[in-house]
Amino acid sequence: MTIRSTGQFRCRHCDKSFEAGIYSAIDVSADPDLKAKVRDGSVFVFECPYCGAKALYSGNLIYIDHEAKQFFSLVPEGFPGGSPVDSSGRYADYITRLVRTPGELIEKLCICDAGLDDAAVEMVKFVTAQDLGGEPEGAMHFFCLNGADNDLIFTYPSGGEMHTVSVGFSTYEDCAAMIRRNADLLPQGLFPEVNAAWIDSFMK
Repeated sequence: MTIRSTGQFRCRHCDKSFEAGIYSAIDVSADPDLKAKVRDGSVFVFECPYCGAKALYSGNLIYIDHEAKQFFSLVPEGFPGGSPVDSSGRYADYITRLVRTPGELIEKLCICDAGLDDAAVEMVKFVTAQDLGGEPEGAMHFFCLNGADNDLIFTYPSGGEMHTVSVGFSTYEDCAAMIRRNADLLPQGLFPEVNAAWIDSFMK
């Protein structure tokens, strides 16, 4: 069930207060039009009615897609609340993840919609960063699959600009196979965090 309410905000630009609609839960099976708004980030952006300045809302959000069997819980660092608890086992066969930012949620959707395993993608990011000479200046993000060979395209910041790097699908297959062979590499718990810190704990 999609849940939308009204929240009070203060504009950082003109310091005036205003109300805006916010989502605490989005069920795209019931409201499919919202998926595109999550994917392009517009559901997280608010515009001040007084000066037109835009701001990003990053509160708690539950995202569910019953058809794709995806259940993501967005809980920003330091924000009160936690991931849902499912004692019924209803979501046992869903892809369930805890994410910390809207950007991380969007990336998870891109990865899952491409039919990829996010744990293997995180390993590909780690390997690719090493090939690039170490840690990039900022986070590396999966963008899309490209071409007939399904190369993985990643974006990352460097020198004040955004760059892209293409990684062969065979690298992803090797990483996915490594995870399947090693049970310790499988994400644990109902809502695991699968991100750079998670893969670093295994690879460093």
